[in-house]
Amino acid sequence: MTLNIIFNADDYGITPEVSRGIREAHLRGVVNSTSCMMNTQNAVDDLRAAIERTPDMRIGVHLTLTSGSPMVSSSMTPTVRGEDGNFIGYDKFISNRKTINIDEVKTEWRQQIEKFCLSAKFTPSHLDSHHHTSYFSPPLFRAFLDLAREYNTAIRLPVLNKETFQIVGFPVEIVSEMQNNLPVLFREYNLYAPDGFFSGFYGHNATKEVIINYIAQLSEGTYEIMCHPGYNDDILSRKSSYSAQREGELQTLTDPNLIDLLKDKRISVL
Repeated sequence: MTLNIIFNADDYGITPEVSRGIREAHLRGVVNSTSCMMNTQNAVDDLRAAIERTPDMRIGVHLTLTSGSPMVSSSMTPTVRGEDGNFIGYDKFISNRKTINIDEVKTEWRQQIEKFCLSAKFTPSHLDSHHHTSYFSPPLFRAFLDLAREYNTAIRLPVLNKETFQIVGFPVEIVSEMQNNLPVLFREYNLYAPDGFFSGFYGHNATKEVIINYIAQLSEGTYEIMCHPGYNDDILSRKSSYSAQREGELQTLTDPNLIDLLKDKRISVL
């Protein structure tokens, strides 16, 4: 029996210092996969830095609808764009999720993927989404799956186990809808996703002990642990409420004791 763990670092490209921290988490630690936000000013430079300095790290696209501004023109994205020209934000996105124009979403997401492909000269290894917005309604999830199939990528599936589809860590108002629709759509498209997903390595829970607890629940298969390592600076503090905490994640994910533990348990870090 083989147990594989993917430590995937979200938010690559949100700032240069976060991107630097993610590269360090790969070079000195257990992070072998990351997801890049392509609608940021420094995304292309950071992406090229990853390709040059961390060539063995897999890179996907962190599809974004709630942070920064759309890449597509305002006339093509009115339902996801606020009066200030930026994305409408997380809370408003949840309340508007059933009236958002899916064609606009798909156009914007495709533009983000195309920018990645043009800059990297290869297709992304996987797709996931900032704040998990791609799972917030059946039409959003279908658009996400359409693009994953079009670009032949793996996807993140935000469930503890893809056999039972137990969903945790999402707003209560959308969990029941997700529970009813995610399994049906996922099985219809039959795309690759890890066997399960852990989102709780975050904030004060971003510790080695939490990772050990996850591992204790597993015997075989491939599981993703979402993480957010990085270095903090004034730019990040203005962009995200999750700023200084990223340095704590970086420390845990590069802890030699964690690396030794995974080796001792013969757990493959993919």
